[in-house]
Amino acid sequence: MQATPLLTQAPSQPASSVRRQDIQGLRAVAVLFVVAFHAGLPVPGGFIGVDVFFVISGFVITAMLHREWATSGHIKLVRFYVKRFQRLTPALAVMVTVTMVVSVFVISPLTSEQAAADTALGSMLLVANFVIARATGGYFGASAEMNPLLNTWSLSVEEQFYLIFPGLIALSWFVAKRGRRFFTVPYLLISLVAASSFALAMMGALGWIFPGSDWLLGFYSPFARAWEFAVGALLALLVNDRPLRHLRGAAVIGFAGLALIISSLWLITSETPTPGLRTILPVLGTLLLLLAGTQPSNPTSRLLSARPMVQIGDWSYSIYLWHWPVIVLTAMVWPQLWFIPILAALASLLPALLSYRFIEQPLRRLRGVTRPKAAALLLCIVVPPLAVALAVSLASRGNLLPPANHENLQQFTVEHLGTELGCKVDDAQFLINPSSCQITEGPGTPVYLVGDSNADQFAEGLKDAAEAHGSSLSVYAFGGCPFLDGDLVHAETRLEWRSGCSSFRATTLDWLKQVPAGLIVIANADFYLRDPEIGFERRDSVATFEGVEKTREYAVSLRRMVTTLQESGHKVALVQTAPNFRLATDALSIDHWRQLAECTMFDFIRGDCLKRGESESMAIVSSRQSNAWDAVAVVGEQTGSAVLDFREEICPDAMCRVQSNDVVMFKDYLHISVAASHLLAPRFTELLVATATS
Repeated sequence: MQATPLLTQAPSQPASSVRRQDIQGLRAVAVLFVVAFHAGLPVPGGFIGVDVFFVISGFVITAMLHREWATSGHIKLVRFYVKRFQRLTPALAVMVTVTMVVSVFVISPLTSEQAAADTALGSMLLVANFVIARATGGYFGASAEMNPLLNTWSLSVEEQFYLIFPGLIALSWFVAKRGRRFFTVPYLLISLVAASSFALAMMGALGWIFPGSDWLLGFYSPFARAWEFAVGALLALLVNDRPLRHLRGAAVIGFAGLALIISSLWLITSETPTPGLRTILPVLGTLLLLLAGTQPSNPTSRLLSARPMVQIGDWSYSIYLWHWPVIVLTAMVWPQLWFIPILAALASLLPALLSYRFIEQPLRRLRGVTRPKAAALLLCIVVPPLAVALAVSLASRGNLLPPANHENLQQFTVEHLGTELGCKVDDAQFLINPSSCQITEGPGTPVYLVGDSNADQFAEGLKDAAEAHGSSLSVYAFGGCPFLDGDLVHAETRLEWRSGCSSFRATTLDWLKQVPAGLIVIANADFYLRDPEIGFERRDSVATFEGVEKTREYAVSLRRMVTTLQESGHKVALVQTAPNFRLATDALSIDHWRQLAECTMFDFIRGDCLKRGESESMAIVSSRQSNAWDAVAVVGEQTGSAVLDFREEICPDAMCRVQSNDVVMFKDYLHISVAASHLLAPRFTELLVATATS
């Protein structure tokens, strides 16, 4: 018996042609998961709500497009894009504008204001996911938690899907109609998209790194997320052609889907590679619930169709928009109170409901607008958030401030060379080929600067010295990953403290063994030795978390690495960790730096920001760091490596000052500024001269 052509009749399920209440309830489940996770409630996998949204979007959009094609034989893409704009952009624009205005009063340009402003611009231009990946890094890091517009990454991914997918599926239907292969072509095309995207997601989960891998494989990548939309689209086609016909089967499928989604809340955590293999759990659970909903009288669909769930589902977009910026900005005002995120999440309902009532719904229902009025409406919606975000972005970089404030702020905020070039990152998925990280050229002895973020802060001084000496310089660093022959582990999980660190060390070591012999400069931070949450894993696979023992293991691991490099023909120099403002417990920065980091834009304009606690004696700093300094000095003696100690240059007169002689010395409580790094060039020059003559 010949199958009924998919594209020649109206959908066979009435539920496909009307609003499905259970889908609104499923949206409610998704947004409640996300809000609970962001509020700090004990649902470690709550962020999988975004995956639920992606599958729903693929299903709903495909069903809607199919209805249009089945009834008219074509798809009006312009009308589709206009509807998407009306549905999404006005509420987003208001949220972005308000968040940017409030951030000027709350967020310091020394912390995350630049990233927030860049994200605002990206969100209005549909590329927030790419901006966040570059400016903020991993989704679960501290810098991400301080970006009040972090949640817009998923909106950009959805909008990118809306831009490409309708045309793609319309093309598949057109080809199918022309070739009289009504059933196969759409399935084949969407299946190809799903399989290709899932393969990319698995590559990312397995830690594959290659040039451009961050754009293709990362958490924010639309290419690694497209399979979630695609499987939703496939299900929409499938239920149109072969809907469920038995209530008992729908009940079993519905309960299975609900179980998969709920179990995902604890089977998936921030430590789980995402998107990855376990992402199948919420995706499959969502598919099963959508499939069960074709028989709406089943128990799970009735539960999801309950009036409170449907109402929250109707509000879900506005709730998703507003909950995160309210949580972040409120927590910045009251950072020490654990219950603030929960209260802020509840408080965010007010702007969300106002947005839904007065912005989202009226503009969504707008009809009969002439082209001139539509153009004017477009400008009124898009221009204000772009203008405000651009102004905040320029101001946070000092470009709109008076010259004196501009100079001070720039010294705090300008990034070190490695970070600027992408050769120092804080997430393994953004690491690039170290061979592309040469920043100077010359016939002299090649120089290689490696380590964690502590290495990157010396890049400018070493670059000045390399240029003066006619040497090439390469910089390669991974924040939170010291360049040692040993592993750091987390006290609670006993997993690698910085995911990807061992791969980074192996890649860097292989690279250094292949490059021309030269001078390798190793610089590592030492806070690992003071942080009780970080342990050193010994060769017998037993981790130690005790301070003295950790320092001993640190020295042993460093000595092994230096010896390995020397055996490869290199000379090695060790740079002592720069003095830093850090408590002995390593839990929080000391008060004066915290106060400085809380300076808002207006504090800088008034010029009183640098008046806040400015100094700390070297005696106090040494009480925290002397054990680590001594250990590095011993390794230098044992291996015959040069050891550079910049305490006198960074903290003259035995006082560490945030600002010294009009130079901002410290970029933050762990790192010196770019300006301070340049001051170290003479000492690095002496090192290069001594190396060349030895």
